[in-house]
Amino acid sequence: MPVAYGYLEGIFNLEEKEENSHIDFLDVLVFSSKEFLVGEEASVEVLGILTREDGDHKIVAFDKTYPVRSWEDISEEDRKLILDYFGYKSPIKSIGNKEEAEAYIKKSAK
Repeated sequence: MPVAYGYLEGIFNLEEKEENSHIDFLDVLVFSSKEFLVGEEASVEVLGILTREDGDHKIVAFDKTYPVRSWEDISEEDRKLILDYFGYKSPIKSIGNKEEAEAYIKKSAK
């Protein structure tokens, strides 16, 4: 997988409810050349958002080790892998840009 998978601490995904009715932190996919340890924190810049039908949205981000600045900068092969993998359980409705992702984060932080 070309991304590290984690969450934005303190930011809840208000549209996602699991079977036990709890709300989870907002997930983040981080493009990085670094291999992270479980639980390791990272500074990232938001790239966009994957909006899924089930409400389990994914923020897409990158760190300073990875040379991308937009969704289009990611190779077609990696984009397909991510969309297939994270869209398997629930289809991805849309791919939003940085501004849409930041607006969703702001809304979820309240």
